[in-house]
Amino acid sequence: MIKAYINSRANVHKGDGANEVAGSTTLLVMNGKKFIAADFGGGYKVVVCKDGLLQLKCVTNSEEHKPRKKSRLAITAQNVESDTNFIILASDGVWEVMRYQEAVDLIGHIEDAQKAAECLAAEALTRMSKASISCIVVRFH
Repeated sequence: MIKAYINSRANVHKGDGANEVAGSTTLLVMNGKKFIAADFGGGYKVVVCKDGLLQLKCVTNSEEHKPRKKSRLAITAQNVESDTNFIILASDGVWEVMRYQEAVDLIGHIEDAQKAAECLAAEALTRMSKASISCIVVRFH
C-alpha cells in the first residue's frame, strides 16, 4: 500500500501546482475481518462503532488542514470484531461541525449505509461546514 501511494502521488504531482497536496484516502475492508485506512494528506478520520458506541477513532492526517509541500502517509489497520456495527470514514467537513459520538448517534439506527452517509453529509451542510464534505459508511451485519 505504501508503494502504491508513493507512485500515485508522483504521477499526480507533475507540472503546475506540483508541490501542493490534494488528499487521497483509502479504506479497505478485507473479508469483513480487518480494515485498513490509509491517508496521504486527505484530512480524513475513521470512526468505528461497536454495540452502538464509539469505540475507536483512527486519526489520519486530518489535523493538517493547509496544503503543504510534503505529506506524510498514515496507515491504520484494525480487526473487525463481531460486535462492530459500522465504520465512518469522513472528511474534516463533517468532523469540524460534529463530534464523533454525535455522528454515531445520528446514523446508528440507519441500516442502509448509503443513506447513513447521505444523512451525515446533509447534517454537516445544515451545520454550515466550511470544509469539503465527503463521507463513507461501511455497515457490518
